Order: sequence, then structure tokens, then C-alpha cells
Amino acid sequence: MKKILFIAVTVLLCNNLFACGGIGQQVYSGEIQYQLNPLDPTYCSIDVRMDFDINQAVIQDSIVINWGDGTFGVINATDVFPDTAANLAIGSNRYFTHVYSGKHHYPSATAVYFMSLVGQYRANYANNIASGTNTNLPFYIEAQVIIDSTAAHLTQAPLLAPVAIGFSSLDTFKQSGPFLSAPGSDSIVFDLATPLEDHVVAVPQYLLPDQYCQGNSFFSINHQTGAILWTAPCTQGGYDVSVLISVYRNGQFIGSYMRDEVIYVSDVANGITEQSNNQNISVYPNPASNSLTVSFHAASDKALLNIYSAEGQLAIQDILPQGDRFVANVARLAAGVYFLQIRDSGEIYTSRFVKTSN
Repeated sequence: MKKILFIAVTVLLCNNLFACGGIGQQVYSGEIQYQLNPLDPTYCSIDVRMDFDINQAVIQDSIVINWGDGTFGVINATDVFPDTAANLAIGSNRYFTHVYSGKHHYPSATAVYFMSLVGQYRANYANNIASGTNTNLPFYIEAQVIIDSTAAHLTQAPLLAPVAIGFSSLDTFKQSGPFLSAPGSDSIVFDLATPLEDHVVAVPQYLLPDQYCQGNSFFSINHQTGAILWTAPCTQGGYDVSVLISVYRNGQFIGSYMRDEVIYVSDVANGITEQSNNQNISVYPNPASNSLTVSFHAASDKALLNIYSAEGQLAIQDILPQGDRFVANVARLAAGVYFLQIRDSGEIYTSRFVKTSN
């Protein structure tokens, strides 16, 4: 009989030069990606991604891994980059995604490991968690990795689009599925899950977003792609969503891991004619179907207009002509929430609008 070892791998955030974790810096989204060496699956490489509300990009911070076999290790941030959609939505540059990378050699060639992130704290404004304003509520995610040198088990987690903060109007929230590819497996399944405080303790008094809203609200996930659909969000504010991703090969379960994120709902769709971070810019009509008028007096003849999707993808880029108004053709854009950014003479101006069907 094979010996199966369950190990909880604890991830504690620390920082030598800048405190990017803990109570002062809550986690808004996070996930763990992993890869096993195909020649020797006891060698494991991991990437941990987390979104923080911070006011600068710092790459000197690190996290401490409890590998679960009696040893600990410090792994450093290998990349830090802005969460573009989140920053455009709030008109600031304070949301950053940190990527931490590390390696470890496990002693057993036949084992099951639960690599987990603990010692962090959740964003403290989740409407669908009764204790959502508690700044001490743990933020926990885990990845279950099965190591078996005698069988064809998973060597790499599925490739997904980076986890990020989601934004929605009070109309309908649609998030593209994160699935890109699944090397080493033939199928993956996405399921909504209850967020955790640790491996065996669920976040107390948690409700799915539609359970919180009740009425006509409906929240679902596509089990094949991970795409999320939420009809009729009821109240502005943040909502916590946890997703369990299970991986299979030839019908056999070979591993799983979790993603956890916040979806923030605003009232952008409710007749608001301007959503910007200052009075120098306005957009109309809002919602817009074919054309969007941007009212802005450029200080230079090189002002740059960028329009981003809710996922942070650049959809339109143009140079603003001199004058006080510019009409952008948005007819080809898919329906949804978009963020508009103008860069002019070293300053950044932001606004947002809703694109409706033509």
C-alpha cells in the first residue's frame, strides 16, 4: 500500500524593507501555481500571486514558506506590476500584483502535499461575509499536489490568466474564464467554493453573492472555462469569491488548487454621467453604444487616450487632438464596463463608462 502523506504548507508574508502583508496590507486576490520536475517530481517550483493595496511597486519583499516537512524557506518577489483595471477603476495607482517564486525538494516520492497561504488577512469590506469588516480574518488558499514517481501524475498546474480584482456595475457582471491550457492533464473542472481560514476551517457566515442578494440575483461559474456570470448584483461594495480548480487525467483526479478574489460592485450603470478621479474629464453618454464623447482640455498635443476592458486589456488607444472634445468610436467593443485613461504632460486622468449592445 502506498504511503500517502498530507502536508500543509504554510505561507507567511514578511518584508525586509517594506511591510506588504499583515493587517496593514490586506490581500485582495491570490493563487498558487506549481510545477514538478518531470525527471524527479520531488523537486517542486511554486509561484504565489497576490494583489495588495499598496502605494508603490516594491520588489524587495519576501514570503516565508513552511514546506510542511519540518523546514522553512524564504522566497523573494520576482515581479511586481500594477493591476491596471483596478487602478483605473478607482483612479489611483495603489493596487499591485506581487509574484513570489521558490523551489523545494521533498523527501518522499509518493506523497500528497497541501501547499497553502496563511498568515495573511482578507480585504475587510466583503458584503457576503458577516465578519467581512474584521481586519484579522485570515486569507487562505491552497494547492493540492500529488507526487507519484510510479504513475503519470500532474507535473504542472493548469495555465490560467492572472488572478485579479474584479469590478462590476449594478447591472450584470461577466468575467472571462481564466483557463488558457492544461499541460499534463486532459480536463479541469471549476467549482465555486467556500473560502477558508485554514485547511479544515471555513470562513464563518459566508454567502455566495446571489445568496446575499437574493431576489432575481443569480451567480454561476462555467465548469469548463471558469467564466463567471452574475446577474442583478444588488448592493455596492466588495464580494469575496473562491474557486476550486480540480485537475484530471483519463478520469483520474490528480490535483487541485484554489483561487480567491474580491469583486467590487459600483453604481456605474445607474445613470451616472461622469465617473472620474477629478473634474478635468467627463464622458457621455454613459452608457454608450456607438460613440463616446470625451470632454477634456489637453495641455499638450501629445495627450494619449487609452481605453481598457474590465480585465485590464487595452481595447482602444489614440492621440487626443487639440481642443476640448474628442469622440471615440466604441461600436466594436463588447458590452461591459470599460476604463478610460488620459496621459497628458506627466499627469494621469481616469474615468469609466458602460458599453451597451449596438
